[in-house]
Formats: sequence, C-alpha cells, structure tokens
Amino acid sequence: MKFKNANQRKAVMAKMNAYRCKINIPSVVKSKKKEKPIATCPQSNWGGIAIYDIDYDIDDKVKFRWEFGDKKERMRTAKIKSTKTGRHYFNSNGSRFYLDEFMKTDMR
Repeated sequence: MKFKNANQRKAVMAKMNAYRCKINIPSVVKSKKKEKPIATCPQSNWGGIAIYDIDYDIDDKVKFRWEFGDKKERMRTAKIKSTKTGRHYFNSNGSRFYLDEFMKTDMR
C-alpha cells in the first residue's frame, strides 16, 4: 500500500491499531533473539549456506539462508529429498546441496 504522505500513513496505522484492539489481536512483535545456524556449507571464500532448522514431518523441510560476509539473504525453506543411494539433499538456486556436505556448527 502506498501513501501520499506521512499523515495518511499515520491515520491508516491508527485505524489498524484500533481494529486490532477491538478484536483482541496482539500486535506483531519481532523477536530480537538471534538464531544461530546448526550447520554450514561454504560456497566461496566469502560465504555460503547456513542451515538454521530442520523440520521433521511427513515432508521433511530445511530452513536455510545464503550468507556472504555481513550480507544475509531472507530465510528460505526447501523440501528434503533423497537419491536412490540414500543421500539426502535440497535444491536452492537450481543446484543440489547434499546434507552430508554440511558441517555442524552448534554442538549440543
């Protein structure tokens, strides 16, 4: 939604907050907790892929992002697949990334 000026934006935000209070929906609060990657795989001298979580469900999924120095892309999710030989992988940017090539970073 584009606003013509700051006053129009403030008016719309005030209406949204009033509506949120009426139906008792808490406002969205972003967590300041920094997530730590559980595994990484370097792709160059500057960075690579960091896995943050693996969702074990009917369809296993991996939560990851590309990181290069201070630049971090948005968090992505991909389905974990397996080859005929049993190696597990996920696809990102048209490439396969095998989970056995990642190094654990968060030892628990």
